[in-house]
Amino acid sequence: MEAISGRKTLQEIAADHAVHTVHVNQGKKQLLDRATDLFTPGKKTKPATVERWC
Repeated sequence: MEAISGRKTLQEIAADHAVHTVHVNQGKKQLLDRATDLFTPGKKTKPATVERWC
């Protein structure tokens, strides 16, 4: 959510959470791609694979 809010840069978010900026960007892209699926009532989707970043 921080990545799409625009309050911090990807670099700042990555530093705060001790991850690489690539991971922050991938998470942002996944959220933006799937956000409508998450918030559409009655929409059934298969669960996403969770990636461990550490």
